[in-house]
Amino acid sequence: MVAGGTANGIGLNSDLTTTSFFDRLKIAALGLMASFGKLKSPFLFKGKKIYFFEPAHMNVSLLKVSASEKIQVGDLLDLQVRYTTTNFDLIKGLN
Repeated sequence: MVAGGTANGIGLNSDLTTTSFFDRLKIAALGLMASFGKLKSPFLFKGKKIYFFEPAHMNVSLLKVSASEKIQVGDLLDLQVRYTTTNFDLIKGLN
């Protein structure tokens, strides 16, 4: 579990325009990936994307992490999000 959920702009999805068969196919593929636990989160550990365990909640996100990744409580994770929809509680490393 990591701090940051939909209230912070994590895991938000916009409406997808379905104008063609391939657009619908992409939406179906995303749903299928999510049902098998293969939905990538915006969180990174050592430069590698981490999968969501389930979709983001209001204030937290649940991530699927293997034992070999050695993430400890209190570790900081990198994050790749759009700044226009994200609210940060703390920003480190800008000095």
